Amino acid sequence: VEEDALPDDVVLFLRQELVEKGIVANREVEIGGVPGAPIGKRTDIRIDALRHSTAGVVCDRLTGVIETKGCWNEALFTALNEQLYREYLLRLQAPVGIYLVGWFDRQKWDPEDSRLRDVPDCTLWDVQVRLDEQAAAIPAGFIVRAVVLDCHMH
Repeated sequence: VEEDALPDDVVLFLRQELVEKGIVANREVEIGGVPGAPIGKRTDIRIDALRHSTAGVVCDRLTGVIETKGCWNEALFTALNEQLYREYLLRLQAPVGIYLVGWFDRQKWDPEDSRLRDVPDCTLWDVQVRLDEQAAAIPAGFIVRAVVLDCHMH
């Protein structure tokens, strides 16, 4: 499985589920780009929703970011804070973030796949607890959740 497959599938699902509610999910959205410069930092998934008053008037836009990682990613235990919070949520002034980790079955991987050795030697639940602690340490004013998605083939 390639790391881009997870956010591709998630954004397709979100588009199907949220479009009727006026919520937009986009992949690889550039943030803080400078005209003429190379492509800047890009979120895996950016969610935008318009918030309406009780009279139905648009008040403002609420933005959230979903950052995804495969369980083999070398930044697995640093990207929640460094990438999701510091680079994306702060820059976009987005109050909501989800750190989504795809946890794949090591037993079914090709033993020649170099990514296999980068998977931490722990359980899905160990990773969830560690990431939950990091999410809880994000400053007030932001809501960040870690989700470790069991991607085992059954």
